[in-house]
Formats: sequence, structure tokens, C-alpha cells
Amino acid sequence: MKTICGIDYYSVNDLVKEIPLSKNGILKYLKAGRIKSMVIGKRYWVSKANLQEYFLSTENKGRIGNKINHQANCWYKAFTH
Repeated sequence: MKTICGIDYYSVNDLVKEIPLSKNGILKYLKAGRIKSMVIGKRYWVSKANLQEYFLSTENKGRIGNKINHQANCWYKAFTH
């Protein structure tokens, strides 16, 4: 995680440690625009606000893929409080 101008940004490697998806799975979410991100050089960065937006949206709340996942629910709670 890096903080730039008071905003926390997470790399794909940071997300792999927290979200129960593989690196390729996370990259698919980012490339498809399901989770908003920005690319600097060749690296994707996701702001904490964009993670909260994804997990707070009604259709995604506590979900990863097509099923509810306990670890995703814990992750959702950690990033939204």
C-alpha cells in the first residue's frame, strides 16, 4: 500500500494478500473495469475509495465471483469501517 496526497492505493500484490482471488483473477476484475483502477507504468493501482465503492454496491456486497465468501465479507468490513 502506498499513500499519495492522503489517499491509500493498493497494488495487485497487496490485493492478492487480502482478496481470495489469484493475481490473474484480480487482474481480470481490473481490466474489465469491475473495480476501478489506474495504471502507472505497467502496474495497476486501486484506491481505497474504489475498493469501498465496489464492495458497497448492492450487487457486489460481500461477494467475489458468483458466490458469497466469508473471507470477502471480512475484507469488505475491514475496508468499509
